[in-house]
Amino acid sequence: SIPSRHGWGPLLALALILAVLVSCSTPAEPRRTPRPAEAAADYAAIETAIENKISSGSLALSTIDAVLVSVDGEAKVAHYRNGSKPEDALHVWSVTKSVVSALIGIAINEKVISGLDATLPELLPRYQKYLTAEEKSITLRQLMSMTAGFPSDELDKIDKVFEQRTDPIPSILTDGLGMPPGEAFGYSNTGAHLVSAVLREALVRADGDDPRSVLEYAREKLFDPLEIDTSGAEENRVLLGDPAYDALTRFDW
Repeated sequence: SIPSRHGWGPLLALALILAVLVSCSTPAEPRRTPRPAEAAADYAAIETAIENKISSGSLALSTIDAVLVSVDGEAKVAHYRNGSKPEDALHVWSVTKSVVSALIGIAINEKVISGLDATLPELLPRYQKYLTAEEKSITLRQLMSMTAGFPSDELDKIDKVFEQRTDPIPSILTDGLGMPPGEAFGYSNTGAHLVSAVLREALVRADGDDPRSVLEYAREKLFDPLEIDTSGAEENRVLLGDPAYDALTRFDW
């Protein structure tokens, strides 16, 4: 938001008058040497340095397909790698967790969700029968900090949960925890997926008969204000093993 300028005129005038009075009543200060203008950034050199850092780094860095540097809304570096092009669609993977985290904060601020200390029975009442005794004590704070106790990611478990077309929430809950809630950090995609379910269920309770989807809420609160085009977004589940997955060419959710 931009602060209002009303009321600044009189204050600026008063400041100028005071400055004149002070300059008339005190000895003049020595003139200060003006600072030299900052040299223009060499973005070509920056782009070269970025590529050198990536290519000489770990194997994980080699998967980076694009690096963009924007200054005051203007793209200064647009560095594409591994054959990628500006028009390509890329899977952003766990960046989605940051988007959902921001939406949770907005939902709490709007009282759509009661707060970070709400427990799973409060947040997921439709799934009460799947909750184990330990899971009933898990809070939204623990889910979002990945201290809820859900097992750290294992490829076979991820495949089991996310390579099915049915609702994965019962499977996540009935599989149980890997450690007691609140004891330690464990990076868990299954636990993170519950955060999205928490938001979905909160929107169902808040909106009544015509609830917004998580995408619709994200569009309203984040994507549209940030001018991120989500028109025509696909909401149907496209699994990683589907032939259609590699054909995705636009914003999808």
